Amino acid sequence: MTDTSIRGRFVWHKLMTDDAASAAAFYSKIAGWKPQPCVEQPSYTLLVAGKSPMAGVMPRPRRTDSLVRRGVPVRFREVTAAWACGDR
Repeated sequence: MTDTSIRGRFVWHKLMTDDAASAAAFYSKIAGWKPQPCVEQPSYTLLVAGKSPMAGVMPRPRRTDSLVRRGVPVRFREVTAAWACGDR
């Protein structure tokens, strides 16, 4: 059976922004998260606390240009843990 202790908790945070390098530096300064390159996806930067990845930062995809024009702000997208398909 899957570990139920994390269900409903935030397990990942992803930020898509026009200036990923500055965002990674900012969160490193205020949260102490250290930026590390992602080997599998070079445009993605992991933000790590100790040995634990906490978040990711990546360049905003061009397909979101219409959202920016409509005033939708750049923000973190959170991922929460949920039931595994076989657990229900």
